[in-house]
Amino acid sequence: MSMEYIGVGRIQLTSHSTQPPQQNHKLISAYVSFLVYDYSSGVWQFQGYGFVPNGTSGTAIMQIHHTTYGATVLMLMVVHDQLKFYHSTVVESNIYDRWMRLNVIHDVDANKKTVFIDGVKKLQTEGNVPYTYYFKCGVYAQGDEAHCCSEELHRHRICLYKNGE
Repeated sequence: MSMEYIGVGRIQLTSHSTQPPQQNHKLISAYVSFLVYDYSSGVWQFQGYGFVPNGTSGTAIMQIHHTTYGATVLMLMVVHDQLKFYHSTVVESNIYDRWMRLNVIHDVDANKKTVFIDGVKKLQTEGNVPYTYYFKCGVYAQGDEAHCCSEELHRHRICLYKNGE
């Protein structure tokens, strides 16, 4: 299967304090949604590069959403030093202070979502309903436990591909 390159985006993430400075608690809230590339069939691939600073936790970095209901069918979260599928299944450990390449392939017709970290298959899930979807990525808080202990700017190169037809 060949994948057709759709486009590339760049985002910069900045932290801003939501607590008094002495608590060193930072909340991240920047993301990109590929709303222009809604899809309901075929094979679509998200690729992004990201760096997770030590101390980051409770933040989502990538999701696949339904366009109609806003609900997710896949969420990858940083929980302490692990990347998790939602809050439970560990996808990758020891993610602090390193760059990672994240690829997510959503095969709508085969009803599968596959996650790769640095080219290694880490997770495959099944289960879709016939909706239209879109990719969302960045680093954004998921509740009160979310924080990032970094004031740095991070650049992420984000690519989107679809199956060549």
